[in-house]
Amino acid sequence: MSGESSYQLRRTEIIVLVIVVALVAALITPAIFAAREGARRNQCANNLRNLSFGVQAYTDNLGTFPLGTVGSRALSPEQRFSWFLPLWPFFEGKPPALQVDMNQAWDAEINRSPQLKREYSLDPDERLMSYPLHYISMFGCPSASRSLQVQGIQATQYIGMAGLGKNAPELALGEAGIGVWGYERDVAVRGITDGTAQTILFVETVRELGPWLAGGPPTVRGLEPSDVPRLGPSGQFGGLHSTVSAAMADASIRQIEPSIDPTVLSALVTIAGND
Repeated sequence: MSGESSYQLRRTEIIVLVIVVALVAALITPAIFAAREGARRNQCANNLRNLSFGVQAYTDNLGTFPLGTVGSRALSPEQRFSWFLPLWPFFEGKPPALQVDMNQAWDAEINRSPQLKREYSLDPDERLMSYPLHYISMFGCPSASRSLQVQGIQATQYIGMAGLGKNAPELALGEAGIGVWGYERDVAVRGITDGTAQTILFVETVRELGPWLAGGPPTVRGLEPSDVPRLGPSGQFGGLHSTVSAAMADASIRQIEPSIDPTVLSALVTIAGND
């Protein structure tokens, strides 16, 4: 075989090999991405489930769902603390006490760097000290950046569902269209007449993120029917996965398709369904 023929043969073999590798990569890559997306979605579901378990422990003790905002009523809802604070002692593992001044706004100087009390140290002097609270994986979707902060505090992608309408968090008990979470209302478990398995407790979002410590829209929102799309990457909720992860009031997790019927979605975000 001449040198020219040998060169052409090797060149053809290399081209074939490159094509085969490219085809294999084209077949494998979507599967890899799908597997990673599935793992992140499962972790997101676990985060929502763990938050829901905290709510269940709270309701088992007190009979009602937590208030959507806590702290001094002299402060506006946006200045108060979020529902994460009343749930804090009920999270799995009973985390050390959170050191904040509830009489001041969540973004007051003293509260801008949340601290944990050293309750379990063997050194008595250390128990008088606190240590800074950094990233909490349960408070953020794994598909979002861990470095995302607002005013120096970890942002959360998990929102308490307040019902129908932008003003849903401000509505009082007994008013139409309310969901589980309200700024100043504590819904009783028996008050969910549509059934806990049919009522959204938490839902994920990528829109207008705020600190987990903050009360108001960063952690409690209603579904605005006129704001479309309602779900998905550019919607009010969702955008982190192909479906929208939502925790129901019975602590079950539902993956909601962005194409869900608006009437069904409206029923899911309220405690009385479409009644």
